[in-house]
Amino acid sequence: MLLILLACGRFAFAEDSAKIVSQGNYKYSLEKYSQALELYQKAAKLNSDSAVINYNIGAAEFKKADYQKAIAAFESALATDDKTLEAKANYNMANAKYKLAEGIQEKELSQAVELLRQSLGAYKRAIELSPEGRDAKFNYELSEKKLKRLEEELKKQQQNQQQNQQQEQQGQQGQQQQQQESQKQKQQEEKKEQAKPSQQQKQQEEQEKKQEAASKKEEASKEQMAEEQAVDKGKEMSKAEARMLLDDYEREEKSWGKLDDSRQRKAGEVEKDW
Repeated sequence: MLLILLACGRFAFAEDSAKIVSQGNYKYSLEKYSQALELYQKAAKLNSDSAVINYNIGAAEFKKADYQKAIAAFESALATDDKTLEAKANYNMANAKYKLAEGIQEKELSQAVELLRQSLGAYKRAIELSPEGRDAKFNYELSEKKLKRLEEELKKQQQNQQQNQQQEQQGQQGQQQQQQESQKQKQQEEKKEQAKPSQQQKQQEEQEKKQEAASKKEEASKEQMAEEQAVDKGKEMSKAEARMLLDDYEREEKSWGKLDDSRQRKAGEVEKDW
């Protein structure tokens, strides 16, 4: 269990603020810490450099569990030549940092570890100033054990954070890669779609094919007609040639007939008998 030693200093200070501090001490003894704090703060306006008043303010803030303000007040109380007061200020400041670390260790572990390290430093200084102080030694050992435990937790937490960051980075890289692949696939599909002829292009190509087929058919028809005309023409020429040949044959026959007649006449004549 952490031992807390809080003491209200009764040291020499200005007479006007002394009465106010005395009233504050009385309220403090009745555990009316808010009223005591108001009186200490009133006295501080009259004597802001008083280490005793700052110390008492810190003690009242500590009782109210406002450890951050208590730490600030105890730090101000360190500006004194009184070693006893300085030792008490270090001791109670260490207690305040210990309590503050306890309150934030679940949410802000790294900051709690830092506060415990500072707490150990303040305990150590209190022990140096007042070696006979048992409470400071006890709290030092207690804080040291707690610090080691929290440092181990912090180390594990940092390792987990690193692992989570690595996993997150890997997840982001995987997601980016997946997005790139998806984008690449999309681009490929778009290229394929662009490569495919559109419906209008298809219709135009089909129309061109039909026109080409019709043109070929027309050319074939023309060629066939030309061939038929050539054949017909060839047939007419053959008839003409046949007629010419027939005429030639007739002329030859006539000529052959004359020759035969002459031969017949000669053959009818009586040869002379010489």
